[in-house]
Amino acid sequence: MKSLKDVIIEKGFRISWIAIQLNITRYTLYKKINGIGDNTGLGADFSHYQLQKNAWKKVWKNYKGIEVSNVFEYVRSQGINTISVKVAVNPTKDKEGNESYLSLENAKKTLKEAKISLGFFL
Repeated sequence: MKSLKDVIIEKGFRISWIAIQLNITRYTLYKKINGIGDNTGLGADFSHYQLQKNAWKKVWKNYKGIEVSNVFEYVRSQGINTISVKVAVNPTKDKEGNESYLSLENAKKTLKEAKISLGFFL
């Protein structure tokens, strides 16, 4: 059986093989890694979450480019069971006097959202 690459070359199409390959592999289903189970800690850092959500008006999307309405529910569905946030000792405020994204207040807001959304272990 001929590969897609061989057929394209044989037919004389002037399409970039790399672009075709990327489009084919873009929606490849991922397989679960052996040895990772329910007792394995899988984490993500959410230190920038308040900055992305409020200042940057970030829209989170899944691997297919579809908007995710609740980022905490999405990461949980992908196997993440632990989140972390960083807090600066003396965070500086921006020019407008807003809290630093590494402030204790922003960390509390992020952890509260995560807990309300999913009951993450905090």
